[in-house]
Amino acid sequence: MIAAAAWWLLIATRWWGGRQAGAVTGGAIVTGIAVLVVRPDRVLPRSIVWLAAWLSVAALLVAVLSPTGWAGATNAADYVCAAWTVVAVAAAAAAHRAVVTPLLAVVVLGTMVEVAEAWLPWWGGEDPTRPMIGTFYWWDPFAAYLLAGSVLGYAAWLRGRGAPAALGLAGFVLGSVGLVYSTSRAADACFVAALILVTITQLLGGWVAVRRSAMALVVGGLAAWAVGGPPFFPHRAQPFAATAARGSGQSLSRNGHYRTEFWREALGVYSRHPLFGGGYHSLATESVGHVPAGWSFSPLAHSGYLQALSDGGLILAVPFLLCCAGIVLIVLISLVGAMRRRDFSVTGFVVPLALGGLLAHSAIDFDWSYPADLLLVAILSGIVVGRWAAERQGRVAGRRLTACAVLVGVVTLGIAAGAAWSGDLRLSLPVGHSAADGSAR
Repeated sequence: MIAAAAWWLLIATRWWGGRQAGAVTGGAIVTGIAVLVVRPDRVLPRSIVWLAAWLSVAALLVAVLSPTGWAGATNAADYVCAAWTVVAVAAAAAAHRAVVTPLLAVVVLGTMVEVAEAWLPWWGGEDPTRPMIGTFYWWDPFAAYLLAGSVLGYAAWLRGRGAPAALGLAGFVLGSVGLVYSTSRAADACFVAALILVTITQLLGGWVAVRRSAMALVVGGLAAWAVGGPPFFPHRAQPFAATAARGSGQSLSRNGHYRTEFWREALGVYSRHPLFGGGYHSLATESVGHVPAGWSFSPLAHSGYLQALSDGGLILAVPFLLCCAGIVLIVLISLVGAMRRRDFSVTGFVVPLALGGLLAHSAIDFDWSYPADLLLVAILSGIVVGRWAAERQGRVAGRRLTACAVLVGVVTLGIAAGAAWSGDLRLSLPVGHSAADGSAR
């Protein structure tokens, strides 16, 4: 399971956020092996395993039966991999709690590696007011990817000792730099809110936590200020100058107006294709002629939840939204339980908090169109679900039947590996597109 997480967060991320050829294929193979090794049918309630099987089969059915056909199957592969990553991580975390620490270390390392990848092209651009975009080549999904690792790194520094604390501080500082210069206002707002909540809860630990918190915030702030000027650039730019520069042409009200148009377009596609949706990569082309003149078109709904509804109709949206609703419910239960028990540990409080921030951010942006962002959410979801399942652990009923669902998962992961072989660099496909015509962009 650790190897699978490392693939998704350290390797696939560097291949255009997981969209280049081979990224999802490799992840599907490693995830399939992890599912076979951890045997979730022996640990998890059968409802969780069967829900993952339902989602994975539904995602592939959309690719077969929707108007855009199998040409959009790479998107289906993302859903399949995410569903079974949640299951595999949850089973591993429920059976062996010690696995959670290295999984979280991989999340923080992923943040550090991504900022390192982003640094050189940003610095080479010779303009600190240009956004940092990393290997996602767009600021919002880049910032969303850094969010969890930065918050977890901060918490690890406050509560840890030795090498884990040092790793946490490094992840927090580098992640802070990336978030500040990404110019993503929504991600920055989630980051600040999470920092405030983590700081307030951790300061209850006494003066040691106060000193560590002050040190981390000062170092992070100094790093964000230092990289925007000499010796890296000839002239200094303030840390949020890039955000202000982009905001002058893309105000919050203007961006919000565009998003409402994208959301209404997604609902419109669903209303015309309620069962199987318009198909993957269909939103922009399917909306032409169905919306008022002057509306903006986007291949992405700027909401992971509406994207599933538009792309896959009820066949995909019902299991996907059930999965999301279940995860949100477990996140809320975990946070409320942590506050009642005054358990503000990294796994008990900070992981659900970071996951909640990512789930909220994905409601207004297109993070999940990048496999790396979707699988990051899946890994954190697995940790939270695994902890929840372990606390309620009892006799697992229907093991033989649940083992059949695991077999379905392995088969669908194999299909996903083949479907994603060529990568997912297309933005739009015309409705009625067939797999034989693979040249559309």
